[in-house]
Amino acid sequence: MIAPDKSDQIKILEKRVRSLIRDKDLAMSALETAVSISALHGGDTDPHSFLGSVLEHLESVLPSLASGFFMVDEETSDFVLRSFRPAASGDRIQQEMDALVKDRMFSYAVQRRTPVVVSSMDRSCQLVLQSVATASRIRGMFLAVLENDAAIADTILALLPVLLISTANSMESLETYRYIQSVNATLEATIERLEASEQQLMSHGKQLAKEVANRTCDLTRANEQLTEEVSERRKAQQALSLERDYITAVLDTAGALILVMDSNHTVLRCNSTCSEYFCTCGEKCGGARFLEFFVPEDVDHVRDRLRAVSQSLDGSARELFEATIVDDNGSRHTLSWSCSALPGPVGEPRQLIVSGIDISEKILAEQALRDSEARFRAVFMSAGLGIVLGGLDGVFIDANPAFCAMMGYSREEIPGLTIFDLTKPEDHGPDFHARLQRLLDDEISTLTSEKQYIRKDGSWVWGQSTLSCIRTMDGDTSYLIGMISDTSERKVLEEALRAAESTYRNIFENAVEGIFLAPVDGPYLRVNPAMAAIFGYSSPESIVQDVSSAMEQLFPDPETRAKCFHSLQEDGTVRHFESRTRGRNGEAIWISISARALSDASGAVVSLEGLAEDITERKAREQQLKRLATIDELTSIPNRHLFLDRFAEMIEQSSRLGLSIALLYIDLDDFKLVNDNHGHHIGDKVLSLAAERLRHRVRKTDIVARLGGDEFCVLISNPATGADVQAAATHIIATLSAPYTFEDFTCHIGVSIGIAMFPGDGDSSDELLRKADAAMYVAKRSGGNSFAVYTQDDDNAWG
Repeated sequence: MIAPDKSDQIKILEKRVRSLIRDKDLAMSALETAVSISALHGGDTDPHSFLGSVLEHLESVLPSLASGFFMVDEETSDFVLRSFRPAASGDRIQQEMDALVKDRMFSYAVQRRTPVVVSSMDRSCQLVLQSVATASRIRGMFLAVLENDAAIADTILALLPVLLISTANSMESLETYRYIQSVNATLEATIERLEASEQQLMSHGKQLAKEVANRTCDLTRANEQLTEEVSERRKAQQALSLERDYITAVLDTAGALILVMDSNHTVLRCNSTCSEYFCTCGEKCGGARFLEFFVPEDVDHVRDRLRAVSQSLDGSARELFEATIVDDNGSRHTLSWSCSALPGPVGEPRQLIVSGIDISEKILAEQALRDSEARFRAVFMSAGLGIVLGGLDGVFIDANPAFCAMMGYSREEIPGLTIFDLTKPEDHGPDFHARLQRLLDDEISTLTSEKQYIRKDGSWVWGQSTLSCIRTMDGDTSYLIGMISDTSERKVLEEALRAAESTYRNIFENAVEGIFLAPVDGPYLRVNPAMAAIFGYSSPESIVQDVSSAMEQLFPDPETRAKCFHSLQEDGTVRHFESRTRGRNGEAIWISISARALSDASGAVVSLEGLAEDITERKAREQQLKRLATIDELTSIPNRHLFLDRFAEMIEQSSRLGLSIALLYIDLDDFKLVNDNHGHHIGDKVLSLAAERLRHRVRKTDIVARLGGDEFCVLISNPATGADVQAAATHIIATLSAPYTFEDFTCHIGVSIGIAMFPGDGDSSDELLRKADAAMYVAKRSGGNSFAVYTQDDDNAWG
């Protein structure tokens, strides 16, 4: 065979370079799209908007006539069209999907983890199917409609599953974030209600204590006034009795109304006090009728009292009564009257002397006292907190229903109990007695304490008590009043709060993930031990002191840092944001950050708090697993597993489009001699060089793979003629049989190739491989370093 001239070789090389550049651009675009999709979701992102954004990003990698997401409905488990583009393509996408379901192609695509390329219903377009799934479940299906002649790069088909896995993981992160937000909102509302209830209870207790104190002061003042008035009245009556013989002097000096009248109740004289009520009285009364001074309803009553005195046989009768008069100004005054007989002129009826003390103010005071007592009793009986009255000896006098209910006693059982019966002995130590003495000495107004009280049934209840003194006019303490509120519920809440704080501290200190709080510009404010360990520090204090800029440590790359801060400014949070940074020893590490922004009043982000997870090992495993799963480790070309997947896809696509496939089964002749003569390490180098030569020999659209050992395969898609396939086989033989030169020796090998054609020689990958292998053995038995095209006779040679 004659080798191509230099110009043909240059053109082939230029074509290969352009193809490599195009593949690189496609791979970079796909990777950028994956990063964009990972950053799309946020706490407030709508799932429909998120899927729409993903479709826009996928368009840049896989241009299509139409595309859409069919997502699993959580209630019915059906695949429902959730998002599509363009807007008018919904019906067509749904019709295509219905046809795929009917054709069972949909079920086939669900079971696969790689894209499936099929024809549309009318064979006018290509359809690309790829499941949207996480490691645990299938979330949905992606469907794209491409032009029939559109070429789909292998790189796009390899990276499309990665892009859609990122989409599925982002949707699960979005759902998890919304659930956490809901739980946090519920907890915050509950805490706010508890705090409000506690504030209302404390406010009500203070207000009630103040009102009881005010009512107690009013009652004390009323008692003092009543005592004073009663004392004055007794003095006046005693003076009247003692000075009866000196009536003339008393008339002008007494504070009471004093009148002398005849048997007809005509006023004969009165003292000056009377003139303060009736200007017509006194020496100028002009014979006024005494009964005319009274209100109509009291006239008969007064007349009867006066008549009783007048008609007494010995003149010693005395009548005491209360009646109301009306003064010259029309005001009413209630007076306490005393009426007795005076000796009159011989042979004439006795005269009457009447004295009256104005008790209007006393009656008002007594009424006020009764009202005050009623109010105090109402407060005492209906108060929501316990109120107890006790003597100075600590013995209870009375208690209200709230106190009885709190302690489990009936009201009749309270008198006789002492504070020592209801509390622990240690609550009454020297400090308590010293404070109590200060209260009794009026050095402090109240004595407040919180302690446990023992109920009648032996159980304990927490209570906060406020003790104060009720004092007499002289300042002496007459008894003690205590107000006790049940604080058991608050104690439980306080204990729960302490437990929650302890739990948070325990989580912070012992969490596997790093926890941090850092400003936008400056060192860490706080980190936990796990955060310090991620970056190789021995303690949280050492990383806080050593790192001058927390943000530059978390995001060394300015572009990555800017992208993170943009998300924080827009959404307030980032979830699983990955960053490549370095530890204290300078080694590269990968971290995954989930954090929320803390902003000032203007909305500017001032600090960041969140979690950091070391994902260095995971990233390395992902890269290694991805490579091991599809690439032969020695030759860096597709392995048998990836080859069979692509072979099946190519058969399916070619069958639908009516295209042909050429399979070249390649075996290296005399390769065992290389291993025997030079060692397996040289054999491995020969295999690696052979794979590199083979990869550069075929077209970019063809598939090259190592099946194992010294066996390789080449898939040529839609060759023009059989002669073109044979020409390609000839070129491959020439390329692979060229000498392999090392430092001090050269290796020579031959190449045997068996050729089988689809669909002429078979319609499955297994059948075509078997027949190409049979043809290869025919070529090898003919002397090697040649190719053979499969014929039916080769089956006999194989058998």
